[in-house]
Amino acid sequence: MTDRVTATIHVLVAEMDAYADDLLRERFGFSFNHFSFLAPLSSGPRDITSLARLLLLTKAAVSKRVPVLEADGWVRTTAGLRRRVMVELTEKGAVFVEAAGALLDEEFTDLFVGLPEIDPKVLNSQLIDVLDALRAKPPLPRKELS
Repeated sequence: MTDRVTATIHVLVAEMDAYADDLLRERFGFSFNHFSFLAPLSSGPRDITSLARLLLLTKAAVSKRVPVLEADGWVRTTAGLRRRVMVELTEKGAVFVEAAGALLDEEFTDLFVGLPEIDPKVLNSQLIDVLDALRAKPPLPRKELS
């Protein structure tokens, strides 16, 4: 392991994602990717653009996936303002996101048992503070890769 916090966080997230994927496939027959795509919709409908931004995907990638999820009964789409397509969870999607999210929260919170110096609620609050601080930084200019 490294003494660099950025590398440790990167490895931790990769390991958590892999574990979550195995767990959700075993319990629900669906991937963590499937959960991650649906989870932002649990707070209410979103348009394709904002969903793509949250998922760090292109609008084209999200637009391509939504019809498949809709055909399988996970989401429904409606027309929004200015020709925006709104996406929201169906009951099937909401039940899955709630159950899978609860399972993942339980599994990852259990990792803190026996680590009394770490309070999961405080850690979550601190991570949110770091995320907010990062988002508040001015954007850096993007350079084209050669």
